[in-house]
Amino acid sequence: MNSWLKLAKIDIETKKNIIVDMKKKQISTIEDLATMLQGEFLSIQEQFKDVHKQFKDVHNQFKDVRNQFKDVHKQFKDVHEKMDKRFDGVEKRMKDLEVGQDDIKIRLDNVPYRFELAELEKKVDRKLGLV
Repeated sequence: MNSWLKLAKIDIETKKNIIVDMKKKQISTIEDLATMLQGEFLSIQEQFKDVHKQFKDVHNQFKDVRNQFKDVHKQFKDVHEKMDKRFDGVEKRMKDLEVGQDDIKIRLDNVPYRFELAELEKKVDRKLGLV
């Protein structure tokens, strides 16, 4: 059913209320009824203006919340980028440490141990006849 038709349909209780209001306000002519209805419509229009203002206020509050979420998102993004940079630095330092450790291992593998040096010196001394 069309929404305008629904609005045009007035239930019995509403009709009774209108008739009671007309009697209380001593409305007897169509002009009096029109004046009363015009006043009611103006009142309803003011109420709609207030509701519209409230909706605008709520809408603005949602916009503020959205902007706050955008700010939080930006902060998280900045923190994420900083963390990535720091982890890149840590990875580079770890790689440098691994390379340094490998260099130390290679040097140690190429260096004879003390007892080997002492044994070698004895052999050389014996061959040269120093002992």
